[in-house]
Amino acid sequence: MIDRKVAPQIAEEWESPVLPFVKHELSNGIPCYFIDSGSSELLKIEWIFEAGASASSKYLVPAFTADMLKEGTDFRDSAGLADAFDNYGAFFGIDFSQDHSVISLYCLTKNLDQVLPLIKEVLSNSNFPEKELELNKENSKQKLALSNEKVAYLSRQVFMQNLFGDNSTYGHIETNTDIENVKRTDLLEFYKEFYTVENCRIIISGKIPGSFDQKLNSHFGSDNWNKENTKDQTGITQNIKEFQLKQKVLAEKPAALQSSIRIGRKVINKHHPDIHNLVILNTLLGGYFGSRLMSNIREDKGYTYGIGSGIAHLKHGSFMSIATEVGADVCDSAINEVYFEINRLLQEPVSKEELKTVTNYLAGTFLRSMDGPFEMAEKFKSLLIWDLDLSYYEMYLSSLKTVNPELILSTANKYLTGDNWLEVVAGPGKV
Repeated sequence: MIDRKVAPQIAEEWESPVLPFVKHELSNGIPCYFIDSGSSELLKIEWIFEAGASASSKYLVPAFTADMLKEGTDFRDSAGLADAFDNYGAFFGIDFSQDHSVISLYCLTKNLDQVLPLIKEVLSNSNFPEKELELNKENSKQKLALSNEKVAYLSRQVFMQNLFGDNSTYGHIETNTDIENVKRTDLLEFYKEFYTVENCRIIISGKIPGSFDQKLNSHFGSDNWNKENTKDQTGITQNIKEFQLKQKVLAEKPAALQSSIRIGRKVINKHHPDIHNLVILNTLLGGYFGSRLMSNIREDKGYTYGIGSGIAHLKHGSFMSIATEVGADVCDSAINEVYFEINRLLQEPVSKEELKTVTNYLAGTFLRSMDGPFEMAEKFKSLLIWDLDLSYYEMYLSSLKTVNPELILSTANKYLTGDNWLEVVAGPGKV
């Protein structure tokens, strides 16, 4: 019997799991990455395109294009397409972000011959019907109206606007005019320019059947999708503004009962050698439930149900942000406590015990995130998108083993000091 009163011992050493990927190339040049693992007769296949919001200066066109890939092709409408996938127990989804669009398929291996042609149909013959577009636009307006009533949405939008500038796709705040300006011809043009062989990479994970590379090649390697495309898929030049110092912004919403706070700054990206130490520092500050921000502002002061900090990486800029929602009457006090915890990191070395708790947490989270072929595919996709190799994760685990209080202190004084903080409050009151 396990004695539940005794905590299990914490492992002192961790080894980086192996990502067992094999690279193939289809006849038309599409790179494919195979992660053959698992025991279930199930595959996950992802088609990755650099077709995110940052790929076009026409706001919302990339997002509408991705969303409407499910709305019908030259051969069947949206209901017919959904039924075709359902008939074979397959899941077809689209993940859209600032920089990428990813088509995902979960499918039983025995049904691949029936399902793969459906994906090819979506990639080659989507037709973006006008009726579905108009319905999509009306739904988007309703969602936008609801979102604009939420202070958390408002603070996030204003934060990105002030961090990157309204003229960039990262910082532009969506309006009904943007929705109205989306035209079917724009979607077709974007689709033909960015959902192409030249702009595609494929990741396959799960129990991969023999000769699957040949099967994949027969469906996706024999021709060039959207053959008439002659444009260069390099996207647009982002008009990223220079960040101003000591910026405080109020997005006033007088009737709101709570205030939503966002405090952040631009930071280094994944290619920088200090990134792993910055991740550890961020986790210590607000990256997990036992963080200093949670201990102070939630547990001690009772100002909020939750507060956290995170690091987001985009193609044209990475940033760190601290976010929470608090009662309007304690907004200023909560902000003061955020800066108090930042200043502690700048002035006092963290104890070895607290740092060990953080690194154990991060190591456990990382190892758990590699438990299974689909999880390994997610980790590999992050490397692929950022043009990194497997040494990135090896260096991460090495940093967790070797980091010390002095290194955390120097990292804080290198990246958290100065006045380069953007402070946004959405809600009642003044900043």
